[in-house]
Amino acid sequence: MAQLLTIWVNGVAARARLCLCLLFGLTVLFGWFAWTQLRINSDLSELIDQQSGWRMDFDRFERSFPDLVRTAVIVLRSRSIDQLEQATAGVLEALAAQPDVFRAVAAPGSETFFRDHALLYMDVDDLDNMADRLAEAQPWLTAMAED
Repeated sequence: MAQLLTIWVNGVAARARLCLCLLFGLTVLFGWFAWTQLRINSDLSELIDQQSGWRMDFDRFERSFPDLVRTAVIVLRSRSIDQLEQATAGVLEALAAQPDVFRAVAAPGSETFFRDHALLYMDVDDLDNMADRLAEAQPWLTAMAED
């Protein structure tokens, strides 16, 4: 094998210009072939059967619930409720100021219904923990209320 490789390298070295021209010609030929023949079709409507059951179900869902399709969700987190409420108000204001980009903007967590019924959406363990802490703080809360 070593002898065969030696003959190959010596042959290429002896005819370097011919090899470079041949390599350049093949590169141009294969580049032209790739440019004219190889294509990627990324149009989903042509790649996936549009008459299949799941597609018809999705179209029916999209007509029934247009607000749930093409929706972006932004999740804000904070250690402070006050900072979270300020950030939420700022994001709502900034997004609502762009009606040409966003058709509707909403923050479900800041609506009055969710504020009034927040305990309904807590985990049972968290709710029990909060009830225990309120029970421990009851004497102090009673003294404050009387004061």
